[in-house]
Amino acid sequence: MEGIQQAYEITTLATNESSSKQEGILLYPNPFQDKLYLDFTVNNYKDSEYQLFDAQGKLIKSEKIRQSKSEFNFSDLPAALYIIRINKNGENIKTFKIIKK
Repeated sequence: MEGIQQAYEITTLATNESSSKQEGILLYPNPFQDKLYLDFTVNNYKDSEYQLFDAQGKLIKSEKIRQSKSEFNFSDLPAALYIIRINKNGENIKTFKIIKK
């Protein structure tokens, strides 16, 4: 009907990050076009994985990290805000907000 407003819900994602754990992990460039680079400068990358979420918190991709310097090709994703979470042994060690142009 005209003049009736529809209600909608806005959900935000929150992360608890510990500054002692997050040093030594770089993710660049941000914003990015197609490729994103992850660099473990200090931390050991073994047994690490990444999880990529959309802005609503839906899991899009999850993969093991195989090298200390990794390249991810996200050319198949639409331009939007994403959240990438770096986990080691099942524990979150760093979370980034990234923007794909």
